[in-house]
Amino acid sequence: MQVFYLLILAYKGVFTIYYFFIYVFFIVLKCKKAYIAACKAHDQAEKLYNDAKVAENPLANEEQVKKLTDKRDKTNLDMLLAQENYKESLRDISNYNPKYKEDMCFVFDKCQKAERERREFFKRSFLSFCEVLNFGKFSDRY
Repeated sequence: MQVFYLLILAYKGVFTIYYFFIYVFFIVLKCKKAYIAACKAHDQAEKLYNDAKVAENPLANEEQVKKLTDKRDKTNLDMLLAQENYKESLRDISNYNPKYKEDMCFVFDKCQKAERERREFFKRSFLSFCEVLNFGKFSDRY
């Protein structure tokens, strides 16, 4: 039974490493979506500001232009912050890759060892079973 327990522990190690990598990957995706949304908001604010700034637009007064300028500046800061978060998450996952490979190699070796032990256990079990079923020994006695 110890053989099966080692095999289960080895697979548990694989899933633990895999789930942590997926967690880090989803953080990267979340940062990427936030960055894309911030870029869209910035582009929209920039477009509104440019439309209001055009001299042909008589409806745009100084107060509206000032509000749009503030909104454009705020979205620009949000975009830069989201971009920095996205780049940081990419650095994190890039820095984690060697550790992930090392852990997976360790768990792979552990799985291979557990599989070898399981195979040897079954070989011994079946050989002993075959020895018990060998009627040639018993027929010589009687």
